Amino acid sequence: MSDFNCVIMKRFHFIVALAIVVGLWGCTKDTEEVYDDISVAQAEVAIGLPIEISRTAMSDEGKASWVVGDTFTLWAKNRTGGLQINGANFTMYYYWHTFASAVFTSNTNLLTEGKYTYYAVSPAPLSTNDSKASYIIPAEQQGKELNGAYDIMVATPVEAESLSAEKVNNLALDFNHKTHLFKLTIPQNGNPLNDPISKIVFTFPTAVVGAITVDATDPSAMPTISNGSNQLVVNVPEGLNDGEHAWGRIVEKNISGNVMYYAVSVTGERTTTRTFNLSKMCEGGHIT
Repeated sequence: MSDFNCVIMKRFHFIVALAIVVGLWGCTKDTEEVYDDISVAQAEVAIGLPIEISRTAMSDEGKASWVVGDTFTLWAKNRTGGLQINGANFTMYYYWHTFASAVFTSNTNLLTEGKYTYYAVSPAPLSTNDSKASYIIPAEQQGKELNGAYDIMVATPVEAESLSAEKVNNLALDFNHKTHLFKLTIPQNGNPLNDPISKIVFTFPTAVVGAITVDATDPSAMPTISNGSNQLVVNVPEGLNDGEHAWGRIVEKNISGNVMYYAVSVTGERTTTRTFNLSKMCEGGHIT
């Protein structure tokens, strides 16, 4: 598939600093619940991510940074396996120290002392069922800008002390990408049509988009697809000229077989359908 550039995107490693901010946003400890032998109070939790590369604002080289409104979801299990934080959604609130770091907040459970195992996914899923998180990767995508809502990541579980209101807690979250990117570049003098390309349609030998489910407790597990489609449509309404590129995203998956594709210009002219063989593991966090 010589028309398309191949770049490998590094897996992102996050060193996460957690601070329980009680009172800064008018927090309260009036509500208290008991799970097993652990008392849990509601508090505003702020998580700082001091990182240089991250996720949703993507450059041409595959580097990214957090943007306001980004989210992740956190679980915490106690020593007996009881969920003390059950899918709490955190939202980026502001940049922290520099534009290379960010603070996320959530009104969630304040844990008592002890060891916990923490799990996380990003972005916040459409729904959760215990540790399962559900997303949608649509068959039709806007190709000029990468949409961070589809950049599904699962963190490697981390065992750490409870979140404390008295200090900043360090929690190392190693997020693993569960989607694969295609960088679709129009070669110089390589457009067979008379006008810029506004759409590229791919048909894969297997389903690559649809309803996606990942397990927050198992970042190595392959995502599952339901109501899947083997067609990916990359739209670029403003048109692609020679040397320009668009992005397409599919779920992490092993693909073996022929892929058919064609392009449509801004005036509706269409290329013939072409075929190339794709026999590889389309790994999460990589670009083809």
